[in-house]
Amino acid sequence: MKKIVSILILLLVAALCGAARERVCIVTDRSAYLAGEQVWYSAFCVEGSTLSSSSSMAYIEVVSADGTGVVGKVALIGGRGCGKIDLPESMPTGNWKIIAYTAAGGVGDSSFEGAPTISVFNPRTTARSGGVSFAGDSYPEVTTEPTVSEKVRLLVNRTGHCGTMIPVGLENLTGDITVSVSISPVDGIAPPPSGTIADFLAVSDSSPAVAPFEVEGEVVEGYLADAFGNRVSADTLSAGAISSRGAISDCYYSHFRSDGSISFLTSNIYGNRDLFSEIHDCPEGVHMEIVDPFLHPSVSAPAPLLLSRAQRRSLLERMARQAAFFSSNPDTLVEFLPKREGLLIDERDAVVYNLDDYVRFPTMNEVLVEIIPELRFRKGPDGKHRLKLFRKDRTGTVMAYQDNVLVLLDGVVLTDHEKLYNLDAMQMKEIRFYANTYSVGDRTFNGIVHFITGRNALSAMKFGPEVRIIDFPGCSYPVAFGAKGQEWSLPLWQPMLSLPAGERSSFSLLLPSEPGTWRIRLEGMSLSGEPVIAESFITVR
Repeated sequence: MKKIVSILILLLVAALCGAARERVCIVTDRSAYLAGEQVWYSAFCVEGSTLSSSSSMAYIEVVSADGTGVVGKVALIGGRGCGKIDLPESMPTGNWKIIAYTAAGGVGDSSFEGAPTISVFNPRTTARSGGVSFAGDSYPEVTTEPTVSEKVRLLVNRTGHCGTMIPVGLENLTGDITVSVSISPVDGIAPPPSGTIADFLAVSDSSPAVAPFEVEGEVVEGYLADAFGNRVSADTLSAGAISSRGAISDCYYSHFRSDGSISFLTSNIYGNRDLFSEIHDCPEGVHMEIVDPFLHPSVSAPAPLLLSRAQRRSLLERMARQAAFFSSNPDTLVEFLPKREGLLIDERDAVVYNLDDYVRFPTMNEVLVEIIPELRFRKGPDGKHRLKLFRKDRTGTVMAYQDNVLVLLDGVVLTDHEKLYNLDAMQMKEIRFYANTYSVGDRTFNGIVHFITGRNALSAMKFGPEVRIIDFPGCSYPVAFGAKGQEWSLPLWQPMLSLPAGERSSFSLLLPSEPGTWRIRLEGMSLSGEPVIAESFITVR
């Protein structure tokens, strides 16, 4: 029997070691940008050559030989995700590679295969990143020859009239596929040498995972630090919490390990947020720091960016259109795609008190006494007020809870209830009461109370040294669009289009109001792991 068990263990270890490493491919909406523009991207996470469902988060870095220029995060569902990266207005001119990876996959040699290269032009500064070559008046002509695929067919007229609506169709000639579709202008700027998803899928990496999979969402790592930023150890009874303004589900608790480290298992935090970190039962003079999750890989220099006087007209036109676009502040109609939702609270459980429906009272104590029978302030032995919750159990018996009630103010954990007691009640807009038992990380609460203000009371509130406010880069929201407000740079972006075998899909495209040539590009993969790439062009007259 022992021999059989040993053989099974060896087989399991061999299988794990032979499993393909997770890798992430990024497909962008186009290849050249001005500093300050947005890079829209579609992400494909694979194990071997098929989509992976193991990780739910990928990390993206725009890098050159000089280092990382900008970072981003993308949430994954079934190996697919999408989002955008805002290029800083100070980003130097040059060619940049876009590297993506998961926590489990890390960065290996195969991470650079198929990585796209983008050209960034910044006419506002002479700063350069990487090599730059000057071509004078000679410059390669931008090709407008279609790319024909045996797996998918683009059905579109090659010519159209300004301001008219035309149909664009896709016909799947192979198995089930998942692709991105973009339409962008063709001007006098040639694309840099760049990898495609075909280059990416041509290689595989069988090296083992370098970290646990982030299955449910990003694992936010932190540690205790003293006033100088040095790590310190912790009592295992010490706890920490992170929460963000406005989002009740972005609240997580955990306990510190003896070495001072802490991990929060999130369900992904979306958008760039002010993250409130708070420590409990810790020594004085310490605070919690959040670990940078990005690996900042060193890369070889991308191909030099080719500069030429022939680009001058195209760049001036782009700058003028960029300025007009931002000054007009147009509304862009976007379609929000499915995203992983927070699982902390079911809003159907909420008992909602909209205070504008009641007589207003000047103090929070009067509000609770007169309006909300489930909540009361009680003064503790230290002289400070604590919120007490009264709740009926299944037998109808009224139970009182005080120290295990989660109190949130505009989505942020508030452990000092004295601040709530002294808050101007006229600022309070709504109180939501959740009378269930909730597990928040490794803590259990017998109820949650969410106080929502209409005047952003958190901005004026003074917190103790145990609370830190951190700029936290969250996941990009997954969106698709096809709006007139984006017509000068990207009239259509469908980053996660799935098409079953043999099926067709179509959509309407509003052609721009100016003559020119526009590129329609489709790039993705079949579910069996084969690349799918097609490209066509429309001449607008």
